[in-house]
Order: sequence, then structure tokens, then C-alpha cells
Amino acid sequence: MNIRYSHTIIATLAAPTFATPSIRGLSKTKDWMGLLQNQDYGDSMSLLPDGIGGGSRCDNGKCLWDDSICEDFQGQCAIKIEEVKDKCGNWEECKGVVCREDYKLNGVNVCLARSSINPNPAAVTDGMMAIAKNKEDWTGLLQDFGDSMSLLQGGAGGGSRCDNGKCLWDDSICENFQGQCAIPIEEVKDKCGNWEECKGVVCRKDYVLNGKNVCLARSSIDPDAVIPGMLAIAKTPEEPSCQGEKACEQNIGTIKEGACLGASACTINDSRINQDETTIEAHACQGDYMCSDNEKYIGSEACQGTGGCAQNRGNIGAGACHGEGVCKYNRGTIGDGACQVDFGCFSNIGIIDAGCCIMGTNYHWACDQNKGHISCQIDDSGIWTVDVTCPEDIGNAKCKEGKYTEKDIV
Repeated sequence: MNIRYSHTIIATLAAPTFATPSIRGLSKTKDWMGLLQNQDYGDSMSLLPDGIGGGSRCDNGKCLWDDSICEDFQGQCAIKIEEVKDKCGNWEECKGVVCREDYKLNGVNVCLARSSINPNPAAVTDGMMAIAKNKEDWTGLLQDFGDSMSLLQGGAGGGSRCDNGKCLWDDSICENFQGQCAIPIEEVKDKCGNWEECKGVVCRKDYVLNGKNVCLARSSIDPDAVIPGMLAIAKTPEEPSCQGEKACEQNIGTIKEGACLGASACTINDSRINQDETTIEAHACQGDYMCSDNEKYIGSEACQGTGGCAQNRGNIGAGACHGEGVCKYNRGTIGDGACQVDFGCFSNIGIIDAGCCIMGTNYHWACDQNKGHISCQIDDSGIWTVDVTCPEDIGNAKCKEGKYTEKDIV
């Protein structure tokens, strides 16, 4: 292989003096993007999204060259887009190509060969795209890491180190690899995924212990930390909770990710009375003054609106209680997806089954003051019906004093 040096020309290509068209929005560019996107790159190569790697330069000013493969484009190795799969794909030193709409030879679009593709944000150049070789599956990394973890693309995070020289360790989880916590790749999902302090792992082809590929646990993954030959599997960042003025003030309970969004949401979430039950699940309690003074359980994505679910002393199921003032003063049990009207299920002390109380004749106050057991169904004609069962120790008239009886259901 013959390697060419062309410092001046490289600088010219990397920083053109003429206007570079934006990848987004131009119809002419759409045709070029379509050409890139519709190519078959096989299993070994892929077009990187969002311009990642498009600004990759020749390594240390040394550009790839092979007389049997390359055509000359301003001193660099050009390969027709249609030939990238075969020519770069079967050329060991070629790790990918960079492409731009105006890279043309004899009217044909070409890309420039690279010995490495840099995934860092600094290597993104407007108007340029990269086609890169996929990392070798030396690790079994193409496996399912669940919803909470993922393999970062382009080597991002692979260079993450132990924080301040302090490496994670847990005797029940770790195997010793040169003084660091090693986890077999097939166990990363379970072991790191369920270990709160572990935010991800870094992996390299030669990290092998007892014949198995392993990765090293990290308390943080820095996406900008890139080291050639290393990859990272990272936990999906948690969505912030308690976003809003005075949100979660005086919290003593458990609040999950993405929950309690709004002014004064989830104030006085108190586990001192029901320590094992006081939990606000992910993405619940979104809206001003939602879920204040909670003492029990609120399911995921429940309590959306304004001023609802206040002083909850019962259990509210997932996706329930959407609306203004809904499920306020609940003392009973509200099923998943129930109570979807303003001020619905107000002062409930009974049981409301899943999917009930989703609308009333006036769309307000459905199923309020329930002291019994409300079950419901939608028949084949789409009519919503309700059955109220009253406890024997509460008179029927008193049980049905709220506005949840059949005449109020449509």
C-alpha cells in the first residue's frame, strides 16, 4: 500500500472557501442524501446519522492510498459511492469514507477514504456525512441490553475512566481484572443494570477473563471520551424529577424519574406513616400543585393536570387521574387508567376499577364521593355502563349520593 501525504490539500478540503450547502432543507441535497441512504452497504458498513464522523480527517496528515482502488480527488483517495461497500469494505486499512455533495469526479459522486472515523462532536462538519465500518462483533455486543442500557455508537464513551481514580467494586458482582471490576458481557444487563452505582461499562477486544470477554464497570460514562478500539455500554440517562418552583419540598418518600413536574408538585411526600408504600412512580404528578401531601402510592404516568391527587391516602393506579382537581382527597383504591375528568373521583373512599369514571354527562365530577365499589364496561355499541356495589353497612341511598350513577354515564 502506498500512503500519500497532502497537508495543504487536506486543510483545503476540511475548510472550503465556498459555501457548503446544509444537509437539511435543500431539494438538491435531498437527492444526494437519497443516494447515500439507498445504497446497500451490507452487514459490515453503515451510513452514520446526523453527520457523525463526517469531519474525520486523514490521520496525522497521512491519507490512505492504494493504486488498485483509488481515484485521485485533489490528492486524496476517492471511491464512487456505489463502490464503497466493495472497495472500502474489503480494504482492511479503510475504516470508512467521508462524503460531500460536491465531491464529484466526471460528474459522479465520490467519497474519500479514511483510516479512522472519529465519532466525536468535534468531527461533525456541516454538509458532510460518513459511511463507517461496523465494529467487529468480538464481544457479542449486538445483544439486547434492555430498555435501560445501550451500546454507544462510534466508540463514544469507550475511554471513560474510573472517577478520580476510584474504581467501582462489589464483591457480589465483580470479577478481578487487573484490579478493576470485570463483568462478562452477557451479564452486563443484569449486573450493571441492577447496580445503582454502575452507570455503564467499557469494553475492549482483549479484555478476556477465563476465556470470556468482559467489560469494566464505571460510575460514569463520558460520551466525549473516545479511545480507538474501545466501546461503552451505558445506562440511559434518567429524566429529571421535581422540576418546578417548590416541587418536592419536604419530601421524605420515594420519587421516580420524570415525576413531579410543576410548581409545588409533590410537596410533603411523606413516608413516615406508610414507609413501604409511599412512592410516586416515573412520570407521575405532572402539573402545578399535583400530588401535594401524598402518603401512599401513585402509579406511573398518573395524576396529570392541575391540583389533583392532593392529600392522597390511598392507592392510585398507573395512568389514572388526569384532569383539574381530579382524585383529590382519595382514601380508597383507584384502578389503572380510571378517573379522566375534571374533579372526577373526588373524595373517593371506596374502590374504582380500572378504566372507570372516564366521562360523565357534564364531564365533571364523575364518580365523586364514592363509598362503594364501582366497576364498569363498554358494550359493543360503545355505551359506557357502570355497576355500583354498596357495602352492607352503608345504606344504598347514601352510597349513591355522588354523581356516578348510571344516568350520569354516557
